[in-house]
Amino acid sequence: MTTKADILNKARDLVALIEGWDEGEIQPPPPPASIKSFTVRAGGKALARYVYSHNAAGKPVMQIYPGDSITEGRIKYTEGQKLAVLPTLIRADGGDDYYEIASSPISGFKLYLRAVDGIVA
Repeated sequence: MTTKADILNKARDLVALIEGWDEGEIQPPPPPASIKSFTVRAGGKALARYVYSHNAAGKPVMQIYPGDSITEGRIKYTEGQKLAVLPTLIRADGGDDYYEIASSPISGFKLYLRAVDGIVA
């Protein structure tokens, strides 16, 4: 049985977490050594994607940004365009690999590019 003292202790822990939280805390951009250059393949294009959900195995399910059936507002990159990406490949549902765009054009929203759509150096 939960007692009043148990609840008060949990409340104190919660208050301490809230007081310690810094809303102004912003993650700094990754150091330059951890960023790679992604160049869109010749004759191709790359559409930005986001994590729509996760499958039962915990792998991300990607969807074209802002939504698969929405064409207006899509973020497209064309042949030869270069972007900064994080070096870690992310294996998504369906087996495709993705790179996270280092500086997302949508503030506070992580966007990704399919690895097959470009060349990473």
